[in-house]
Amino acid sequence: MLPTLNPDYIENIGAVTDDICLNLTLKNLIDDVNEEEKSIVLLKFYLDYTFKEISEHLEIPLGTAKSILYRSLKKIKKELLEGGNL
Repeated sequence: MLPTLNPDYIENIGAVTDDICLNLTLKNLIDDVNEEEKSIVLLKFYLDYTFKEISEHLEIPLGTAKSILYRSLKKIKKELLEGGNL
């Protein structure tokens, strides 16, 4: 079963910085990953959950949470490099 994205997570993206362009870039990059990946990225970096908290919250193994996060970050980095945003 895939975890579903809680809409409340998206609201926290703008809380990271007051830079509107940066917020839009972050939101666009996050939108390029699937719902499972998005949930974990938002929980880790926007809500400061630990891997243990993420695995418990989403009811997935700890190793799976880590794997999904690193896969997501790899996708986001690739998108940044290909999009010329870096």
